[in-house]
Amino acid sequence: MVEDRIVADPIHSFVSFEKNGLVNKIIDTVEFQRLKYIRQLGLSYFTYPNALHSRFSHSLGTYWFSKRLAEVLEMTEDDEEKLSIAALLHDIGHGPFSHALESKIMPGKTHVQISKEIIESGEHNISSLLKDYGFEPKEVSKILTSGTIPEYLHKLISSQMDVDRFDYLLRDSLLTGNPHGRFDIERIIHTIRLTENDEIYVSKGGLYAVEHYLTCRYQMHKQVYYHHSTLAAEELVRKTIARTKSVFEKGDLTLDESFVPILKDDTSLSEYIGVADFDVLSLIREVRHSGDTTLLDLSNRFFRRQLSKSITIEKKDAMKFYESKEKIESIIEKKGYEIDYYCSYVDLSSKRAYKPYTPHPKDREEAIFINSDCTKEISQEIESLGALATPDEVLLFVPEDCREDIKGVLL
Repeated sequence: MVEDRIVADPIHSFVSFEKNGLVNKIIDTVEFQRLKYIRQLGLSYFTYPNALHSRFSHSLGTYWFSKRLAEVLEMTEDDEEKLSIAALLHDIGHGPFSHALESKIMPGKTHVQISKEIIESGEHNISSLLKDYGFEPKEVSKILTSGTIPEYLHKLISSQMDVDRFDYLLRDSLLTGNPHGRFDIERIIHTIRLTENDEIYVSKGGLYAVEHYLTCRYQMHKQVYYHHSTLAAEELVRKTIARTKSVFEKGDLTLDESFVPILKDDTSLSEYIGVADFDVLSLIREVRHSGDTTLLDLSNRFFRRQLSKSITIEKKDAMKFYESKEKIESIIEKKGYEIDYYCSYVDLSSKRAYKPYTPHPKDREEAIFINSDCTKEISQEIESLGALATPDEVLLFVPEDCREDIKGVLL
């Protein structure tokens, strides 16, 4: 009799897997265990104090959703195994504080590309484990990036309705205490269908459950993922790392070698795997001893939660903003702040909760279809979904003692 390893989980009650099987061995690798030290929601704990859950728990939850969907869709054993392994590994490439520092530590690479490298690398544990169990690492990594056959495996991992989103919305909603991410997952799971050509659609009985899911996703983006305080905290960390790098490269800062991978432009995969949230936190604390007043101030602002304040600029007012840019920068500089480290812009206009179908191939790829011949997508039936977009605006982040003067220039 095969003995299972069982993990208690607040979303799924229990997640189970074979005690001595491939999944268990992947979970016990250094590469996967490091996800315990990567916060799922990055710096959202600045806004929601209980948002301290990890990429590790989310990855287990995504794996479990993939197993449930595989059963409902009556997948072949081979497809089920590949899907569940890809689901387990889909976030293995995330770095410290998840998306907050993604472009800083490995410039030019997304966490998906890094996940692919970790899975395929012969120098690390995942690749050899997959091969030991008869799986080609590239076949698994393709499920994360598309190009796999059958293609629906990729869509179940990464699309507008996938096992990744199912888990993180429910998990993030529960652990932030924000109720707006809770939707009828059971109805959705049991109304997802596959056509004979392996296309995914939702049967009529799941139509309004999916509508609610998309609305929940929209609300979570507005209230959690793009909360102004969270974005301000992310900008503060980015600016602190940027200033640290500048001072370090000038030779005005001595650091332990363990911190160097956070600052390098050519961080290796092995170095990247060795960096977690606590390394960044330790670095931000350490730089207070640098003697650089800007670095000292940025570090203290982080630990005191002294965040920049946001000013909302609608796109229709963009011209006035650009005409006033010199005045805005002058106000900041007169207060004694360096523009490069105390002024940030975050564009929210490209974030949408649902992308309605158009004839463009990419949009068809991401559409949620609601009939068995996959010719009708959900926003054609529920027109209100087309309105689920964040406002067409840019957020300007500045020190609190500059905000009112800057607003006076813009109004």
